[in-house]
Amino acid sequence: MNGGIVSGIEILTGSAIPSAPWGLQAQPGDNQATLSWQAGAGATSFDVYRGTAPGAEALYQTGVTSPSFADTGATNGTRYFYTVTALNGVGEGAPSAEASVTPAPPSCQAPLFAEFWDLGTSGWRAVDTNPITILNDAACGPFQRESVFGSGGRVFTQAGIPVSAGASYCLTSWIRGGSGASPFLGIQLSDINGNLAGTEHWLIGQASYPTGYGDTVTPVTSTGDWAWYAKAFTMETGATAVVVKDENNGGGTADFDTIELIPGACPAPPAAACAAPATNCP
Repeated sequence: MNGGIVSGIEILTGSAIPSAPWGLQAQPGDNQATLSWQAGAGATSFDVYRGTAPGAEALYQTGVTSPSFADTGATNGTRYFYTVTALNGVGEGAPSAEASVTPAPPSCQAPLFAEFWDLGTSGWRAVDTNPITILNDAACGPFQRESVFGSGGRVFTQAGIPVSAGASYCLTSWIRGGSGASPFLGIQLSDINGNLAGTEHWLIGQASYPTGYGDTVTPVTSTGDWAWYAKAFTMETGATAVVVKDENNGGGTADFDTIELIPGACPAPPAAACAAPATNCP
C-alpha cells in the first residue's frame, strides 16, 4: 500500500475511497468562518460544501490539503451550513456530519464564569461521596483532577450561572487527559440556585459524542499534555441559568484548569499554557 504525508497528515492510498471526515467544527469570526475536522483513512485532499439552509450545501472549495479551512467569503449575520468530504485517487467519500455557524464582528468577551481553582472547591459540588481533588503543578498552578469514574456529570457548580435563551456562548478549558482517561466538560440547564432543571449538553469530550445542539463535542486528545479546547453553542429556548459540570468517563486521570463560559464567539487560543484567553473588554 502506498502512503505519504500531506500537510502533516498521514495519508493512505489504496483501492478504496476514503472514509468520511468526522468531528467537523465551525467557529465564527468577523465576516468569516473557520472550519476544522478530523481526517479519516485514505484522504489525500478535501472538498468543502457550503449552504444557507440545512442539508442544502453545494460544492464551495476543492483541493484543501489540511483538515481546516477559513471561509473568508462569509457575511456577518448569515447562518452557514457546512459539510466536508475526503478524496483520493479512487474517488470522493461520504460527507461529514453537518456543522453550522453565524459569523459576527468581535464583541466584548469578558467571561460570564471563570474557575482557576485558586479558591479551592467551594463553588463546586460532587454528586457522590468521593472528594473533589485539587492539585498543583509548576506549569499551571491549581487544577482539578478527576480519577473517579462519572457518568452524567460528577462535579457541578454549586450555583446556577445566569444565561439568555437564544444567545451565543463559548465554553473553554485547559484539559489534560492521561492514558485511558475520557474527560468531559459541559453544561446543564438549572435554576439560579443550581438545581437541575433541564437538558444536559456535553460540549468538550470524547470524539463524535453528541452535544444535544445538533452537532458533536470538541474532541479531547488524551496524550498526557495540557491543551486548550473551546466549543461554541447557542442557548436553547427557555434557558435562564446553567451549571457547569465535568467528569472522567474512563480510567486514568482527567485534569481541568481555567474553565470559562464566555458570551459571544469563541476567543483566540491563549498564548501560554493554562492561561485564560485574552478578551477585548476594558
